[in-house]
Amino acid sequence: MSENKRSGVRRPGRRTAKPQPKKNAPEVVYTPARQFNQGRLVLHLVTLVAVAFAVFLGLSIFFKVETVVVSGEQKYSDWTIYEASGIREGDSLLFFGQASAGSKIIDALPYIQKVRFDIELPGTVHIIVEEAPVGYALQADDGTWWMMTAQGRITDQVDAATAAKNTIVKGVSLKSPVVGASAVAAETSETTSVTGADRLNTALQILQQLEANEMLGKIASVDVSNLQALQMWYGTRYQVKLGDSSRLDYKIAALKSAVAQMSQYQTGILDASFTTFENSVGYMQFQN
Repeated sequence: MSENKRSGVRRPGRRTAKPQPKKNAPEVVYTPARQFNQGRLVLHLVTLVAVAFAVFLGLSIFFKVETVVVSGEQKYSDWTIYEASGIREGDSLLFFGQASAGSKIIDALPYIQKVRFDIELPGTVHIIVEEAPVGYALQADDGTWWMMTAQGRITDQVDAATAAKNTIVKGVSLKSPVVGASAVAAETSETTSVTGADRLNTALQILQQLEANEMLGKIASVDVSNLQALQMWYGTRYQVKLGDSSRLDYKIAALKSAVAQMSQYQTGILDASFTTFENSVGYMQFQN
């Protein structure tokens, strides 16, 4: 037995690599490009145009105005609102312009401040109107009386007796008022930096806050003669002091809350100027 075998040591020898199986290469499949079929594209386009035209024609022919229904609180008759809208029986609903019709109604009828429409197929148009809560009377520079909305739009001319039944705005007069137009303040000959426009703008701010606090009809008068000492009369019970035009929203909201806490027999002065009584309304009885 040789020495190598006795020691148990095996000499390293060369390893023979096992043959790897051959992998089949993927076959290349050649697909020839399809030729652009211009005729087919044109056919698709013509079909789409034909379908769109059919829908358009169907809407134009079958969906026409047949009935107009007017609703909402209104000073004007249904027929007057219908006439003002410009909508006519037989008009296509496809071309019905809600914005245009709404503008026509508001422009022609001063008491109406909002208009919306509902379309009920196949042929009904609902016109829903909302009137301005008009209750403000001003005197013009020629002595005539006019009614105005809180947004400053002139609604109509009234007599003195009718004006007295509404909230009267004092301290500013109108210049050449026109029904349906925006109010314009007349200027005075006083040498002061405060203009009639300033007084009118302040009056409108007060009126808008009265509406926001649901106090329409409860205020007998609003006086903007002095913009640093604004005043109102709450019926005949309370003289209200508002001070200047700052924080009118908070002042009038506080006034509403204060009145709700007063007893029915109480009368006097309510100071909502927030000067003597900071951020609160003070109460003082009338002096005998």
